[in-house]
Amino acid sequence: IPQSLRGYAWLRLMGADKKIIENRGLYQKLSLVPKPDGDVEPFRTIDRDVPRTFPDNTYLHGDDNKASAAERLREVLYAYVHYDKQVQYCQGMNLVAAFLMISCPFQNEEVFWMLERLCHHPDYYLQALYGPNLELAFEFEYVLKKLVKSFLPRLYKAIKKADAHLGPMLPFGSINVFAPKWVISLWSILPSNCAVRIWDIFFNEGHKILYRVALYVLMHTQKDIIAVSNEKAMESGDYLEMLSMMKQSDYIAKLDIW
Repeated sequence: IPQSLRGYAWLRLMGADKKIIENRGLYQKLSLVPKPDGDVEPFRTIDRDVPRTFPDNTYLHGDDNKASAAERLREVLYAYVHYDKQVQYCQGMNLVAAFLMISCPFQNEEVFWMLERLCHHPDYYLQALYGPNLELAFEFEYVLKKLVKSFLPRLYKAIKKADAHLGPMLPFGSINVFAPKWVISLWSILPSNCAVRIWDIFFNEGHKILYRVALYVLMHTQKDIIAVSNEKAMESGDYLEMLSMMKQSDYIAKLDIW
């Protein structure tokens, strides 16, 4: 989608434009609801997450932007907590809402209703990702394991061996270390020129692109993972360190594959 049309296209693809028309004034009312007194969840988590959301992004945290997009982000997330009593807030929603602000010149109300459509539109239904049971995160991990077995058999064999060897240190398996971060961020952790194109496809085709990108990353990192899946590397901690790197946005973004 051309950048000049991306914001308009995303709003239309998600149906957020209709939600704005149908609910005129609701966001403004929600944004004026005061934060509860005291150190109350999930507002405490939002306050902790906002400063570390894309911390190197000058639009969100630049010195010249003190009215700041970061404060706008906080407002949107607070309003969403007041609106959606089932989902409220989950870590990762800050990345998604912030990426909407960064990638297109959306107003707060537009970001709010796009977040609502992501959570409740049947084509995306991220309520199952950000809701209390994190169902979609577990589904993503389960399906990704099956895809790795089918398309990257050498990697699958190495991971299976490591999971058996390390046992209690990886109670949910190797893929559990990094897969939840990937899906909860909707790949917004990638360089923005790649992430916006992934989102173009996501808004048009749904969840399939999230798996395709995961396989692409694993295809290009499997050599490094396999190299530290031997017993010596596992005992020294090199294997666990590699898995930890796989969930770091800086490491993923700097891979020479984008």
